[in-house]
This record gives sequence, C-alpha cells and structure tokens, in this order.
Amino acid sequence: QMRLSTALSLIVVTIMSGCTMSQVAVRGAMPLMDGGFEAMNRENDLELARAAIPASVKMLEGMAIGDPTNAQLHIYAAQGLYGYTYGFVELEDPIRAVTLYTRCLSHAAEALKIEGLDVGLEHTALDGLQAALAETDSRHVPGLFWAASCMAKRVDMSRTDPEAIAQLARSAALMQRVVTLDETYYYGGPHLFF
Repeated sequence: QMRLSTALSLIVVTIMSGCTMSQVAVRGAMPLMDGGFEAMNRENDLELARAAIPASVKMLEGMAIGDPTNAQLHIYAAQGLYGYTYGFVELEDPIRAVTLYTRCLSHAAEALKIEGLDVGLEHTALDGLQAALAETDSRHVPGLFWAASCMAKRVDMSRTDPEAIAQLARSAALMQRVVTLDETYYYGGPHLFF
C-alpha cells in the first residue's frame, strides 16, 4: 500500500512538473555522472581511459535523447569527446579527429542553446557573435569553454583549409568571454588556451 502511494505520488509530481519518466531517470543519475567525470579525471591508466571514454560518451548521448533539455549532459559529452580526441585520436587519425571535434562543438553549441544563447557559433558574423557573447553570464561558461576548445582544435587539425582557419577568431572570441566570466574554469583552462 505504501509503495503504491509513493509510486502514484511520484507519477503525479512528474506529470505536474512537465518531466517525462525518462527525464526523471536521467536527472536522478546525474550525481553518478558527476562522480564518473571526477573518477575519469583522476585516471592514470591511459589504456583504461581510452577504452572507457567512448562508451561513456555514447551513454551520455543516449541520456541526452531521454532528456533533451539537459545542458549538463551536452557539456559532459563535449568534454568527453574533447578529451578522447585530444588524448587518443588526433595523432593517429587527423581526419577522424576533425569529425569528433565537430561533434564536440555540436554538443557545446546545444548546451549554449539550452542556456539561452541561440546563435550560430560558426556562421554568425563575428561582430554579431561578439554582441551575443556580451549578453552571456556564468551559466554559459562551460558551453563557451568547450565550444571554443573544440573549434580551435578542429582548426588545428585543418591548417591547410582557409575556411577552417577563419574560425580561429570565433574560438578566440568565445574563450575571451570565458576569461571575462571565469578565468579559473577547468583548472585555468582559458589561460592555457591562449
């Protein structure tokens, strides 16, 4: 009887809050994701990390399908893709690295869109992008950081492509905004970027 009333209460709360059961399950698992990223950042066995990251990224992408408005899932996916590509792919397969950095950028852009920055990071005129960036605040920092990082690494992998190189000013504008909002983000990463 108690379990049935608890279950019914959960269903009523879920429906009233506008969350689907998938969203409730995903959001309930978020503390595990936080711990998983902390554990991965501490991992000193590179082969274990290399084997684990792709499955973790796919799990995050699946969770994002279940909870499409969860910006943190997209940030985690971008971070995972960046780390995996930088650490294990770009020296062995630069063409694949460009694809993975593009995927990373897509996740970061989606997180920014969820957080209210709905501007084409790659196609908006630079002055328009800078005007939009001036309206950002601390909640945008993770998305800006990973978007800038992935965009810059994609440029780095495409040094003979003038169109790709033109994106460098955009990635610098994104990261400059991170410096302004929180220069200590990701262990002082904005300063390492520059």
